[in-house]
Amino acid sequence: MRGIVMKQAEIYMEPGNLKEDIFEKTSRVRETVRLLNGIGMHNNSASRGVLPGASGKNTDGSFLWNVKKTAESEIRTVTVMTNDYSDIFSKIVGAFTLNGLDISGAKSFTQQGSTLDIFKVRAIPGHRFEEKKLEDAKSSLRAALTGELDLSSEISRRIPKRQTVVSQTGKPNRITVNNKTSLLFSILEVSASDFPGLLFGITDALFRSDIHVWMAKISTKGGRVSDSFYIKDFDGQKVESPQRISALRTSIRKALPNILWDRDEV
Repeated sequence: MRGIVMKQAEIYMEPGNLKEDIFEKTSRVRETVRLLNGIGMHNNSASRGVLPGASGKNTDGSFLWNVKKTAESEIRTVTVMTNDYSDIFSKIVGAFTLNGLDISGAKSFTQQGSTLDIFKVRAIPGHRFEEKKLEDAKSSLRAALTGELDLSSEISRRIPKRQTVVSQTGKPNRITVNNKTSLLFSILEVSASDFPGLLFGITDALFRSDIHVWMAKISTKGGRVSDSFYIKDFDGQKVESPQRISALRTSIRKALPNILWDRDEV
């Protein structure tokens, strides 16, 4: 895994909001890639393995995993690198969800057959307990990649069904598809009241709708999420037709039937 190159600036240099912070994103990706390239046997918080070819199925569950403390004492950065599979982002989210880890932010980058996912996870009181939760999440991800674990079924079994979720802040629960800001991607924006399993429901619905997540911005504040997903379909095209947009919204609604959704905008 030496010499990995992530040319993020070449992908996302386009008009709109992304151009304003492209250099910050590029620096962060390069720094993380250097970190991953330097992971060795002496780093107990990392998993290192030889990744199989991106064209095949990841049957051995190989991936790079690194946990790092941040300047914010209550936040941990978990970085995962593996081959670019359409549902890898959803599987990582599911592994965290299954093990009760709260995701406060996430970004996903895809380039040249590899995916780099950077998650902000809230720390759990008690050092040993936190380490075990993170190790369990890593094990769940490996089992999901090898096909030994069905995350969707297991999450449904463990997380109790919730009653209808309505906004407690007066802000609407809304699904928006934006095709104006980006020349290359459709931007799916989901704003809703937060609850366990919400992010997994969204990402799993995207995968089942043949949608690939190229970049994601996950933000949780005040009991609400404001998530943005830069997406294309499996053929590399934006999601622009009214029929595709409607089908995507329907898929997300079905995955999250307990949310009382407001009106949508194209």
